[in-house]
Amino acid sequence: MIFFLGSTFFIFAIAMFFYALGEAFRSGTHKSIIMAYLDQEEIKDSKSKVYGTTRSYSLIGSTIMSLISIVFVLYLPEIRYLFLIAIIPYTLDLLLIMSYPDSLNERHDSNFNFKEFITHNIESIKYAFSHWKITGLLLNASSYQAGFKSIKDYIQPLIVSMALGFMVFDSLSEDEHSKIYIGVIYAVIYLTSAFASKQAHKIERIGAPKKIVQFMWLFSGVLLILLSAFTGSIVVVFLVFLFLYIFLNLRRPLMVERLGDTVESEKRASMLSVEAQTTSLMVAVFAPIIGLIADYSMPLLFSIVGSVMVLIFIISTLISQKQKSY
Repeated sequence: MIFFLGSTFFIFAIAMFFYALGEAFRSGTHKSIIMAYLDQEEIKDSKSKVYGTTRSYSLIGSTIMSLISIVFVLYLPEIRYLFLIAIIPYTLDLLLIMSYPDSLNERHDSNFNFKEFITHNIESIKYAFSHWKITGLLLNASSYQAGFKSIKDYIQPLIVSMALGFMVFDSLSEDEHSKIYIGVIYAVIYLTSAFASKQAHKIERIGAPKKIVQFMWLFSGVLLILLSAFTGSIVVVFLVFLFLYIFLNLRRPLMVERLGDTVESEKRASMLSVEAQTTSLMVAVFAPIIGLIADYSMPLLFSIVGSVMVLIFIISTLISQKQKSY
């Protein structure tokens, strides 16, 4: 509502504060609720299967909204009305969550105490970074996501700028074509990602989840190095963009399952939230550096990030082999 009503940077900063606050409370909590339900109902399906299916429905929703948003951005009087429309699904989601069984609340205290809240958060961070296995999982999950989030916004403009060479609708402007292309591109990506997420648990048949998520570093790194040599090819750029989303959505359910199985059940929500906040912190660190390199050379940016990903794969593989030798 503030984004809809606001018109200055300061007002938007306030809106972003509330949005970030909501995201901080939400991130990790819903995944923890899903796992708590599996435990309570003694459902034996793997967490990666259940979370992957849940994520796939979310991505199908994103697919539908990507296509609907094309109509919105073309015909709404101002783009700010999108924020007003977004309140509708948020309200419906709120009602849905209110329908969850009370047993999933798992409340430890009935009264809120700010001092205890701060203390609990500090203890959660200490817990996360004092157990080397949990620390390793958190850093592995958050660094991959941070790398993806930092780099993806530099690939999308390449696709759109090259696609604008094909003006399909004579009656529409370049800006309107750009909006249509972005909507269609993300619809295809989200739909493909939904399929990947739903099938993520099946790739465990190939090998151990730990090894699979390690190889995702290698595959993603090689893709980005390939992209650095073909930034002028719309086919290569789009396929790299698509496969990066597929890898993310194959990897994510596996990492959530590994975290869920490693962390104590009462600390799951906190650990998954710590992971989300660590990702945000890494993005804040990476983004200016990546932006600086992008200003100099886009191919150089993709080759550097890709090389770092390959290096992480090599280091993590060597560490795993060293641990096995003891």
